[in-house]
Amino acid sequence: MTHKALASLVVLAACEPTRLAPQGADADLEQGCSPGTSCAPYEVDGFPWTHHGDTRTEGEDRVDSYACASSTTEGGHEVWFAVDVPSSGRLTVSHPEVSGDGVDVDVHILTDLDPDSCLARGDASASASVQPGTVYVVVDTWSGRDGTAYAGTYDLTIDLQLMPTGTCAVKTDPVKMRWSSCSSAVPDCYTSGGSRYLSMPTSGDVVKEAHLVTEEDPFSGWPSSSRSHISEHYATTEAVTGYRMNRTESWAPSGEGGSRYGQGATSVRIPAEAEAWYVNMNWSSRPAPGTPMIVRNPSNGRAVVAAAGYETGPSANDAVAGVSEEVHDWLGTSHLSELEIGFAVDPSLPFGPIDCGGSQGGSQGGGSSSGGSGGGTSGGSSGGGATTEACYLGSDRSGDTCLALVTLPAGTSGYAYPSSADARYAPPVRYLDLRDWTGSERLAPNFTLSELAVEDDGRWAVVQPGAVAHLQAMRDRLGGLNVNSGYRNVSHNAAVGGATLSRHMWGDAFDLDPSAASLSAMASACRDEGAGYVESYTTHVHCDWRDDALDPVFFGGARSAARMPDDSMVAWLDWRGRALTAPATGFDEGEPLRTWSAWDADGHLLAEVAAETFEPPEGAVTVGVDVGSRLWLELDL
Repeated sequence: MTHKALASLVVLAACEPTRLAPQGADADLEQGCSPGTSCAPYEVDGFPWTHHGDTRTEGEDRVDSYACASSTTEGGHEVWFAVDVPSSGRLTVSHPEVSGDGVDVDVHILTDLDPDSCLARGDASASASVQPGTVYVVVDTWSGRDGTAYAGTYDLTIDLQLMPTGTCAVKTDPVKMRWSSCSSAVPDCYTSGGSRYLSMPTSGDVVKEAHLVTEEDPFSGWPSSSRSHISEHYATTEAVTGYRMNRTESWAPSGEGGSRYGQGATSVRIPAEAEAWYVNMNWSSRPAPGTPMIVRNPSNGRAVVAAAGYETGPSANDAVAGVSEEVHDWLGTSHLSELEIGFAVDPSLPFGPIDCGGSQGGSQGGGSSSGGSGGGTSGGSSGGGATTEACYLGSDRSGDTCLALVTLPAGTSGYAYPSSADARYAPPVRYLDLRDWTGSERLAPNFTLSELAVEDDGRWAVVQPGAVAHLQAMRDRLGGLNVNSGYRNVSHNAAVGGATLSRHMWGDAFDLDPSAASLSAMASACRDEGAGYVESYTTHVHCDWRDDALDPVFFGGARSAARMPDDSMVAWLDWRGRALTAPATGFDEGEPLRTWSAWDADGHLLAEVAAETFEPPEGAVTVGVDVGSRLWLELDL
């Protein structure tokens, strides 16, 4: 810690607690403390709380470094905020960074006035689990090696997400981890007595784990390869849990937590219910097998009771946990999505989806801006709170590209949506009128309105902003892709032979042609971006986000995603001379892509090829085929 930082500790300690909340400007001057200093921090007593400030004119220059990033020099002015936390929750602090504006201010969360009490920091955002009482937020100015402080204006938002209560309540005891160091990607990690601990509940990236063999699986011993007997396992899991989805993950690799494929750290088969909903962490000591944890997606409020204690991992210190593909599927997330996780207070909770109250409280109270300007809500409103705009990423990813919506004129044909008890298939109540726009409007950096909604496919259109954001994320990853079909109204969908409940009619589906990436790479990117449904054809990939909650801007209210079984697709294996074929029915957009794989007796992959037919190579003992990214067939030769 620098000399200045050490001196700051003495100065901060000299501030008496009663001086942390002076009343009014006169009180500040009388005590020698200006607003925004450590002796007179701005008071935050409601959420979300916003503040527009400037580190050139506010605060003080007393602290140069913080324990949570001791090598980062914060040599300029800092501005202090005292946050009144009413109950346990997750505090999030953020401000937008503008590239190239010459301003670099960072945010910090502290438990008290000591910079060594730093819980989390970030260039543009930080979050940490906090307890009732007062915590401190500091906006500090970064300085370069030459001592130049990059001070300037900022727009700060402080928000509090309350911890679940009642059935979904979680414990706050920390977990000792096996990590040799803490990663900056995991703000809740800290070192004490030479060991690493994770504050609980925690939030961070969560990996997608492979499958473990269960007590109910109908084969003996352990699998001989990564996919041997995996289709039997999928069927068993579905039968036991009643949960239907397109399972694609293979067995846990040999040598990771066990010497055989699918063998967890406990070296025994585990109950199928627990395996379907399992969670692991790189804990120093595993909890008792079957210990319940709550895993929650903060973006949509969906939650799962997951079974801990059967596996240890992931080993990397930049991911807080791992969960099964079933957990990710239900939460609407994918590999390395950010999730909230904690040990359940109630040890008797059954494993599987649980209702934790939607967004679980969200922002608390009616926040005010202390000496600054408040932020507007994207989406806008008019009369009675009815949302009249849909806001998209836009060309600069600011989220400020907003297009007005309309209700359908009376007597409009072509929009008689099919009825369904499934909440995902509620009809829209508002639409984009494509004649109000040129089509050149950029809904995302690489996609215009006319690429995603064509008037020939329906003058009034639905294009969900969340789906566009997913599409752009795929484009960023792949380097290029073409959309050959986006929104379709009901009559156009029927005319082109679309499924009765085609997601194209709900504005969260896209048919993608290969450009800079292969069909298989696009399908993989779809799944990694959390798509609820993927179909691979010989010419394109269908990708949709049916399991994301419907956007209230188009559908008149937040609606939860819901499961709906799909029995329409069928495929089977057949021989054509020495080659295998996989005839299929129920694929409504063309011929499905078939990707074949073959393994030897030791589980080594001998061949992987996309083709209509497949002749197993010499030495192959197991052949599998992925049909359209929807069905998996396997044959032991």
